[in-house]
Amino acid sequence: MSLVKHVVLSMALILGICASSHGQIAKPGGQVHVTVEPEGASVKCDGVVLTTPPVTVTNLSAGKHLIVVSKLGHGEIRRTVELEAGQRVNIEIKLKPILGLLLVHSEPPGASVEIEGAFRGETPLLVSNLPLGTYRMKFTSPGFSPKEVDLLLDKRTPRKIDINLAADSATIVLTSDPEGARAIVNGIDRGATPCTIDRIPEGESSIEIKLDGYEAYKRTVRLATGESQELEVVLVPIPASLLVVSIPKGARVYIDNQFKGEAPITIEDLAPGEYRVRAELPGHEVGARTITLARAQALTEEFRLAGNTGTIELTTEPAGISISVDGIAVGTTVAKPDQTDRVSEIYNVDLIALGHHEIQLSKKGYYAITLPITVEKGKKLTIHKQLRKRFIPNCEVVTKNAVHRGVLLEVTPAGDVKLELRPGVIRTVPAKDVRFRRPLREEE
Repeated sequence: MSLVKHVVLSMALILGICASSHGQIAKPGGQVHVTVEPEGASVKCDGVVLTTPPVTVTNLSAGKHLIVVSKLGHGEIRRTVELEAGQRVNIEIKLKPILGLLLVHSEPPGASVEIEGAFRGETPLLVSNLPLGTYRMKFTSPGFSPKEVDLLLDKRTPRKIDINLAADSATIVLTSDPEGARAIVNGIDRGATPCTIDRIPEGESSIEIKLDGYEAYKRTVRLATGESQELEVVLVPIPASLLVVSIPKGARVYIDNQFKGEAPITIEDLAPGEYRVRAELPGHEVGARTITLARAQALTEEFRLAGNTGTIELTTEPAGISISVDGIAVGTTVAKPDQTDRVSEIYNVDLIALGHHEIQLSKKGYYAITLPITVEKGKKLTIHKQLRKRFIPNCEVVTKNAVHRGVLLEVTPAGDVKLELRPGVIRTVPAKDVRFRRPLREEE
């Protein structure tokens, strides 16, 4: 309080107390003791500023007096006190702070807000419990640089703050042919192409573009903070493969009339689309169908080929007969195990085409036979044939009086020679009559 004001107030109090009418003595003055929370408030009594509270105002005249207490950032309090002569009154006053209203927005939204180091929430944010004053605010958001600002709340009027955060990362604009591929950045799926991917950290990043049926595209890019790159990717389709299986196996496989090999066979690197597949096996009906292959598809096609042939079941007398069908050799009959070759085992000639055929049976020393046959689908034709032996002399015996030619049947231990001179005519030449014996070549 200034000296002038203090003097004026003191004089006023003295005049009020000491003055008397008609020469009477003045009544004693009253007192008001004022304490205030918080400290630092300003106190006025009847408009006169007093010293910093706690303060006692003395020599107050009887009657009403106005006490006004104020402090920056707090609501003002006015209190009327009525005093009697010489009365002392204690007044305790608690000031309430004025709370500001703060509305905070940020771009991007969702930024964390700290005020004087204390977390207050995420934008958009309404703060209604801050006393008036000056504050330091901090904004943070993943992928953006932190930002700090100073705030002054000096009145109850709502205050709005808009903050734009600068990205601390880079951006990539991705397109692919075809579209709809998954874009994976640093191992995280960031959506389908075409797409714009932001918040990519500075430095090297791995880019992977994946789409079913196409080879994955991989690349490493280096980006600077705030940089934006465009990446256009043409995906390479994965070829299809086709496995062709035939029952029975061994069928010749054709793709669009081009021979590929015998089943089972896998044809690789086929472009997506339609193909005509055909399987052929002698003695069976042809199998054919149209297939459609998708990208990267591994397809298996099975052909169960129905036979369109018949079978010949053949036995011969003797064994060792050569067999030909329509002039084509197919095999030779064999003797039964541990038996003579008089009768052969069953010999099967399979996959004989339907219709009329000729079978030729032959063996050296026997007259050949040609048989006409008819083969029916799925049926077995049973044939037993005996070949007639040809008479071909193979031995010559010379005696003193004659020369004998015939088929050698036996030479006894005594040296007698048994010959078949002609079919059914057998002669034994005693050893004593044999001058010499020699084999005959077939042409003799």
